[in-house]
Amino acid sequence: TFTQLMGNGLLSSSGNEHTSQRKLINPAFNHTSIKGMLGYFQKYSKELRHYWQDYINKNRTEDVGEVVCGVQVDLGRATLDVIGETAFGYKFNAILEPNKEITKTFSAILQGALTGSSWKRLIPFYQHLPTKENQAIKKAIGLVKKTVLEVIEHRRNEIKDGK
Repeated sequence: TFTQLMGNGLLSSSGNEHTSQRKLINPAFNHTSIKGMLGYFQKYSKELRHYWQDYINKNRTEDVGEVVCGVQVDLGRATLDVIGETAFGYKFNAILEPNKEITKTFSAILQGALTGSSWKRLIPFYQHLPTKENQAIKKAIGLVKKTVLEVIEHRRNEIKDGK
């Protein structure tokens, strides 16, 4: 489930817990903070525009005047890049490296491919069965945890080096 992948955070909590967590992060989204993020939004918007232009140029033929881009997925990757750099000082390079395992995992999470609800989720023990879907979720959880630890280690090293 989404909570398994992302933890019981702001996106998966509700009620008093959600209100409490929202109050904790509100200072990060005040006017000054958002203004400070503007450069990152611009940077990754330009990077995404270049990615799309290259994609269109590579996939356009004389026979096909239109090229279909996965805009929702691409915007999710841009979001990962912006959040990674603004919140953690970490560069995922998700826009330019869409086939990287962590990029694909976060894209799948954002699209709900690994967290979709269905009747299967109503069976209490279903998540413990060795199905393909459960194995993908378990792998995604492992990769997310590993990446979070890498981001923390990266940030610790930057702090230690005075950055």
